[in-house]
Amino acid sequence: MFCRKHSLYIILPVLILAAFSSCKKSELISFEEKPMVYFYKRFDDPKKDSVLYSFAIMQASRMKDTIKIPVRISGLSVDKDRKINLKPVADSTNAVEGTDYSILSSTIRAGHYNDSIVLVVMRSAEMKTKDKRLMLEIVPSEDFDPGLYNTPSADGVVKLSGGSVRMLVKINDFLTKPSNWDSWLVYFFGDYSQRKYRFIIEVTGRGDFPSGGGAGSLPYGQFVAYQQLMVQALNEYEAEHGHMLDENGDIVEF
Repeated sequence: MFCRKHSLYIILPVLILAAFSSCKKSELISFEEKPMVYFYKRFDDPKKDSVLYSFAIMQASRMKDTIKIPVRISGLSVDKDRKINLKPVADSTNAVEGTDYSILSSTIRAGHYNDSIVLVVMRSAEMKTKDKRLMLEIVPSEDFDPGLYNTPSADGVVKLSGGSVRMLVKINDFLTKPSNWDSWLVYFFGDYSQRKYRFIIEVTGRGDFPSGGGAGSLPYGQFVAYQQLMVQALNEYEAEHGHMLDENGDIVEF
C-alpha cells in the first residue's frame, strides 16, 4: 500500500510537469504563427470605411497628390521592413493603375505596429463627371497574411476601432459634401450647398475640416474662428453683389 502511494506521489508531479511543458510549447508555437496585417479603422475617423480624395478643393495646377491609408499588424514588431501585398478588386474598381493612381509604398517599417499604405492619385478630365473607384485588398505575402476581414468600429459607450482587409478609395474632381458636414460642420456653416462649400474653400483656403478629436482634427476654437471669418466674408460679398444664391436658388447664409 505504501509503495502504491509513494508511486502516486512521484507520478503526479511528472504528469503535471509534462502538461505544463506541453502548454509552454503550444504558447511558443502560437507566437511563431505568421503575423497578419489589416486596414485600421479608428472609431473617431469619419473616413474610416472609405477614403475620398477630391481634386476640386485643390488648385487647378495640382495634377497629383499623395494619400495615406492606415494599416496595423497583429503580432510582434521586428527589426526589418516587411512587405504588404495588395491587389485591386476587379468588380469594384474602375481606376486604372498608372493613369489614376500608383502605389508608392506598401511596407510596415522596422519596429512599427502601425504604418500607412501610400498612394499617389492623379488628376484626369474624366474625374470632372464621375468617381474613380479603387477597392484595395490585402493578399498574402512572404511577411503577412490578411488580417481582420470586416470588423466594424464602434463609437458608443465603449469606443472600439475596427479593421478590414479591403478599403475603398474614391477619387474625383467635383465638389463632394464632406462626410462630417451633417454631424459637425452644420453647427458652424449651416446647411450644405455646393456654392456655399466653394465659397468656404475660396475664403479659408482649405476644403478639409477634420473633426472628432483624433489625430489631425482641428480644435473647437478653430471652427469658431472659421465661422466668424465666413460671416464677415459673406457680409462683404453682399455689400458689393447682393445676396449670394446657391445652385438651388436659395440664399447662402452662415
